Amino acid sequence: ILSVFTIPWTINKVFCSESKEEVVHGKMKKEDVKRKVIEKVFSKSNIILALCWVVLIGLTIYISSNAKDEKPFDPFDILEVDKRADAKAIKSAYRKLSLKYHPDKNPDPEAHAYFSEYVSKAYKALTDDEARKNWEQYGHPDGPKSTKFGVALPSFLFNENQHVLLLASIVAVAILIPICITIYYLNKSKKYTSNNLHVDTISLWGHPSSPVHIRQAHSIHRVLETFSCAAEFSEMPVAKKTFPHLEDLMRTLIRSKAIKEGEKMHKKKVEFVRVHFTLLAHMNRIPCDPSLQQDKVLKATLPKLMAELVKVAAMPRVARLHYGWFVPTEAVIENLQCISQAIATDIKRPRVLTAKDGAGSMKAAQSKMGQAGLLQLPHVDESVIKTMAKGTKESGVRVK
Repeated sequence: ILSVFTIPWTINKVFCSESKEEVVHGKMKKEDVKRKVIEKVFSKSNIILALCWVVLIGLTIYISSNAKDEKPFDPFDILEVDKRADAKAIKSAYRKLSLKYHPDKNPDPEAHAYFSEYVSKAYKALTDDEARKNWEQYGHPDGPKSTKFGVALPSFLFNENQHVLLLASIVAVAILIPICITIYYLNKSKKYTSNNLHVDTISLWGHPSSPVHIRQAHSIHRVLETFSCAAEFSEMPVAKKTFPHLEDLMRTLIRSKAIKEGEKMHKKKVEFVRVHFTLLAHMNRIPCDPSLQQDKVLKATLPKLMAELVKVAAMPRVARLHYGWFVPTEAVIENLQCISQAIATDIKRPRVLTAKDGAGSMKAAQSKMGQAGLLQLPHVDESVIKTMAKGTKESGVRVK
């Protein structure tokens, strides 16, 4: 039973497993490469599979060591005589073994059993015509023997006092365990997609009744709000001791105009707010407290979630025409570029401003146009761009 799922699971692991996509920022250190290899080798599934193989090999060794293979009954071999021996040599060999194994000479029960089952019957097969005929025809002086079948289970289970334990073991292995595995698989398949993402995430992004669903005119500035409401992030608890750091980060984001004061963040879960704020801080290159960051989790889930968000944005909206929306799809892809390059969406694509926003806001927006390409360069930030725009007295070179 153990080999029924252990062997196919191993084949699937070795030959059919798909390599997971990983986003690598820069050149990885040897320590990071070593750590990733160790995490991949000693994953939970690999450890469970290794334990299954250990149990399977242990059971195989136990069964093979306790199996009793009956040798063919050979009276000449038992009496230790040649096959061309005469009656006198056979009788002499029988007497010699009688002195060694007969109950009157050796009180050991094993010696008595060997004498009655083998020595005496071997002598009978070579001296009695009927017994010899049975041995030549059926392989034993007693005639045809009934075939015995064994079960590869410990012998103590078949004792009279262990009937309840044996029945319970059969019910557990044959009924309860398969049912539990089936229920677990069905429940998991209802909650997760084929890409191992929450079904609730797809529903939040794609269902029209959701407050953060993808719209036809979804802009690049709203993608992050939609993305941060993924159900996967609700499984990342936020400790209460980090609440003050989260409030400080919100004030910093408001001062840097990454978010507007008065946005309805109180209606969202604190887990979603934490992801939203930390990603905004990353894109605006604002340092935040290490207790708020979830680098390992975000690096593992962000590429998959963004790829799924692209699919949701581009899914066909009219079944007969099979067309999707281009604007939200482009916005999601550009937002992923902003995250990977640590560039604010206002720099990548400045917001459309009106006269109500004031001349200062419009001037600031115009000054940011074209900075996205420069900010991708290493060691270049807004202060460097301002210096480049002013130029230097020595060279007189300015960058427009």
